[in-house]
Amino acid sequence: MENRINELIFEILKIKTYTRNETKTFKKLKHNNQLVTTFKSNFESLVRLMGSYYNDCYDIQGVNDDGVDVLLKYRSEDDEHKVGFQIKSYDDIQDKNWHKTLKSQLFEAQGIWQLDDLYVVFCTDAIEHENKLRNSICEIQKYSAGKIHVIEPEEALTFYNFNSIDIISIIYKFYHKFDSQLEKAKKCLKWLSNKEKEILIHIIVYQFLNNESIYLQDLDDIPDSMDICSFSDSSLYNYDDDTNSISYCYENNWDLTNFVIEIKANFNLTDLQIEDFLRKILL
Repeated sequence: MENRINELIFEILKIKTYTRNETKTFKKLKHNNQLVTTFKSNFESLVRLMGSYYNDCYDIQGVNDDGVDVLLKYRSEDDEHKVGFQIKSYDDIQDKNWHKTLKSQLFEAQGIWQLDDLYVVFCTDAIEHENKLRNSICEIQKYSAGKIHVIEPEEALTFYNFNSIDIISIIYKFYHKFDSQLEKAKKCLKWLSNKEKEILIHIIVYQFLNNESIYLQDLDDIPDSMDICSFSDSSLYNYDDDTNSISYCYENNWDLTNFVIEIKANFNLTDLQIEDFLRKILL
């Protein structure tokens, strides 16, 4: 199990959805009050959701001392494992002695905490501090022996801005990579564009939660490919010409229907969260 948890942590921290230019956002964020607080909160969500797959004990702490800002502890086969996170802010890196301080913190963290993995999370302007980061990363990689991992600013900003649905969907996809039910649900949508998939998901959630059809005029930005003829001819929909309304044809698409029912039953989410989750999983 240890390798699976470590693999998930590494995978989620390496997701990159922001550009280098956007990392200038970090210039306004303070180390303790914003960065450490948010990273700790997101890791709490992460380990709480991992708990649904394992019955082991997890703990997440904000340490801010001994070379570690956030510490994740978990048990696997009666052994305790520790993963540490050292967060470097824009203000930290502005200090002329910042790299010397970082090396000291990394040495201290490994010695005191006996970590399985240590992440250095650079929360700074990737363009302004490009040279500083390049030199530091090269030096870290020389003596890390594979146990110190660098999270670059674009990746750090992605994790910082994750919401609970982002984290739920990432964990779900991680543990259901080869889930036949998920693959069957995706197959039902195989021939649709992303916009058509979004509209279908909206209609399904609306119908399941409100037990009624939806009027076409209430749908936003319907693409040209989704005209009345396409609704009438599609196995995904029932079209009512009298009311100009459509409903999801659940009896013709049991693989997709059962998947949505399972998600609704297993996750305590609001209507909008279910819709957001399905978009992230199925698109």
